[in-house]
Amino acid sequence: MKPGVKHFVMAVACGSGAMGGASAWGEAKPVFKPLSIGALEEFGSLRSGRYGNNPAFRDDWTDHFGAFVTQSVAMNAHIDFDIGLGGLFEYQKKEVVQAGWGGTQYKNFFLGPTVADFVYRSAPQGQSGISLQVGLFPYRYNPDAANLGEYLFRSGPYPTYLLNGTYAMVNSTSTYLQGLKTSFTAGNFSADVLLATETSLPALYDWSLGAVLKYQALDGLLDFGAGAYAKHLIPVQPSRTSPHIPANAYFEKGGKVWTGYVPYYQEHATFYNRIGDSATAAVWQGYADSVGAWISADAPASPSYNYYTQAGLL
Repeated sequence: MKPGVKHFVMAVACGSGAMGGASAWGEAKPVFKPLSIGALEEFGSLRSGRYGNNPAFRDDWTDHFGAFVTQSVAMNAHIDFDIGLGGLFEYQKKEVVQAGWGGTQYKNFFLGPTVADFVYRSAPQGQSGISLQVGLFPYRYNPDAANLGEYLFRSGPYPTYLLNGTYAMVNSTSTYLQGLKTSFTAGNFSADVLLATETSLPALYDWSLGAVLKYQALDGLLDFGAGAYAKHLIPVQPSRTSPHIPANAYFEKGGKVWTGYVPYYQEHATFYNRIGDSATAAVWQGYADSVGAWISADAPASPSYNYYTQAGLL
């Protein structure tokens, strides 16, 4: 450990053994709701796509099976908690078919929590009031979404991406958040404020702040809603959220804005060469050569860089 650098770990645990006597929760006894047990199997052909940096595929068959169990407990009219565990079997993609060791046609198994949360409500569920939810929980703001949608919390501003599915690829629109959710309900108006840590894609562990507002009019005939999500608002490791390297930089030179990511220009040159447009390919190759020379470690004067960041407002 380097001098002057402090490391810390915060742990929060709760369980039946930490609940104490009945006086801590009132006289009401805990109500264990029926155990939820489920399973799913999804199979079919993926029409086309790409796995990471691998070559594009077409008509790739997929098949996976999952199972889960969830227990919900109501301590009283104000306090609930949920705990769930699930597993998924699937074959690794992309499949490498070859005899003996070294192929990828074997089954992988993933096991982990599906939900683990604690909920406190100032008023019984369904009544106006404030609630607090903490832990790992699914969140869904549009009850009409089936397979697509809910992208406020399943997308990123830079690089732009959209995610579909969780444990299941279809009929799954909830996004799983890890963090804190505060909800306020007053009549036909409701507001959710969420502080969530990034657990899906790098830069991991960054904290994001979101809000979803809803209002129902004409006895539910009309629904009005608005939301915003400040992604990576609080970076845990800023060097990962916005790497200060030439490949993640942009700069101005000769009255134009350039990116320091040389493959951007090189891939354009390769494309135009492939389709036989050698003149345009030469222009893009010139861009690639010029940018490569400007950002070279041996360049006499490096440009003044600005850096892309994964943080942004959705």
